Amino acid sequence: MKTVVKIILGLAAFAGFVIALVLYATRGPVSAAEDFFAAAARQDLPAARALLSRQFLADTPPDRLNAFFASDLGRVTGTSWHSRSIENGIGRLQGSATTRDGGEVPLAITLVKEDGAWRIQHIERRAPAGLSTAPTLPEVAARIGLVNRSTGDFITSVKAGDMTHFRGTVSELWRSQHDVARLNEAFAAFFGLQVDWDAALAGIEPELDPSASIDSDGVLHLAGHYPTAPNVLRFEHKYIREGDDWRLIGFNLHIE
Repeated sequence: MKTVVKIILGLAAFAGFVIALVLYATRGPVSAAEDFFAAAARQDLPAARALLSRQFLADTPPDRLNAFFASDLGRVTGTSWHSRSIENGIGRLQGSATTRDGGEVPLAITLVKEDGAWRIQHIERRAPAGLSTAPTLPEVAARIGLVNRSTGDFITSVKAGDMTHFRGTVSELWRSQHDVARLNEAFAAFFGLQVDWDAALAGIEPELDPSASIDSDGVLHLAGHYPTAPNVLRFEHKYIREGDDWRLIGFNLHIE
């Protein structure tokens, strides 16, 4: 496995780039939602209305809109999004809003682009069924399962010389930014290496660092190592919650 040390080390920069890119890609919908609630909280109703889509305004009578601004959602002091995505030009946010009196309101928001800017199309006070208002840290056995699944999917694609399988297992957010050709280019150095991955990892379970956490963006961070010999295979993977599962948005392996 020594022949792949330098190549695997190069994954660290790529994984960091992916994380930054996918979070940046969804910053537009997040900013629009946060700006809307901030405008409503300071009673700047023209500014708030300007952040609503034409369909939203057409479907919502003025009295209902005024009632919305007078409700607890017109007194939001902060938001937290545990799921964010953009697919086919539609932005989706899931999380919660904190109101002035300290209450927590579960939210699901859909946004569309109009005239080059993100606008809110729909606000749902309840998160979709099966989703909690904030992701919780998976049990240790589930974390080990995630790492094994991700590593196995990656190795499957490496042995095939094509990242189609691996790409099909990662988050929609990652897939929206990288097609198969881009991933093939990024991981091309792995294809054709004379490494028996199955033998190297046979019967070996990953050992997790105690640093597992979920950050303010809802990203699950898992790090640790496979106790391979003579070198240890370390991993640093990052996941976001999509539907009822955790999906990759960052993947890094390196050898120590």
